Amino acid sequence: MPKLSNEEANYLKLIIFINTIATPAVRVKFNQHFPPTSLPTTLKNEESKLRSMRVLNAMQLSLLYPATGAPLSENFDISLMVCLLRNLTHIVSPSNGFDKLPANNEIHDGADLARIKHYRNYLFHGNRSTIPTQQFNDIWTDLTAISTREKISSDLSRVKGKQTLINAVNTRKDDV
Repeated sequence: MPKLSNEEANYLKLIIFINTIATPAVRVKFNQHFPPTSLPTTLKNEESKLRSMRVLNAMQLSLLYPATGAPLSENFDISLMVCLLRNLTHIVSPSNGFDKLPANNEIHDGADLARIKHYRNYLFHGNRSTIPTQQFNDIWTDLTAISTREKISSDLSRVKGKQTLINAVNTRKDDV
């Protein structure tokens, strides 16, 4: 089997980070604002507001309002959780909104959520399977910095194996 190029490995490391660290961390923040026991009631109370805003697609609506059973945040992706957090809570919006990468000096929960969402969308919606090393280092630094900030660090620390993965990737960044 051919060895992955550094650029391919960079891409995969970021995908793994988003899936195994960032998404669960956003979910912890989401569940703080929307506890699982009250999520169905909250969504029912906010249904007309959410539908009138036209910010959700049919798939997202089906997750929020399933035909049977209750909605579960475990079924929500980063985009849906950030959409609900930005529209139904008082989380401060980044100065350029949630749909653009915030400036490096903008450090608060809303900015960190926007950063995670931005990189997730960049990786998952782009037609790419490689990330140049300098770009990887910049993105990796930005994402791991979130884990050291007071605002979201407690949420990230709840994600099992977070530091192990970060240490492993930092140690072996160029080894894959």
